Amino acid sequence: MNAGLPDRKMNCLLAIGSDELWVGTNTGLYRGNGTGFRRLELPSFLGIVQVLSLLRDRDSNIWVGTTRGLLRINAKGISFSEENELRGDGGINVLSRTAKGISGSEVREG
Repeated sequence: MNAGLPDRKMNCLLAIGSDELWVGTNTGLYRGNGTGFRRLELPSFLGIVQVLSLLRDRDSNIWVGTTRGLLRINAKGISFSEENELRGDGGINVLSRTAKGISGSEVREG
């Protein structure tokens, strides 16, 4: 059952509390509240973007690793860092919390 998700392939999940679930798919980012999911509007210049990783930090920022770069979502809105500004080509497949903050990396196969 996909409960309102247009894409059955889920790349990543982030549970917040007992009734909120964020889902990253090949067609974008969705937020569920126990009754269904709604698509989050990401910056329009991204187009349809694959969401590869999700993480919440201690300041309640939601970090979203995509094929195009890194998004930060909080009460002030959405900010974006383009992938090639961060590290080069490729997507941000892994996000981790470190003592210095959030770290994003690409995992390449081969």
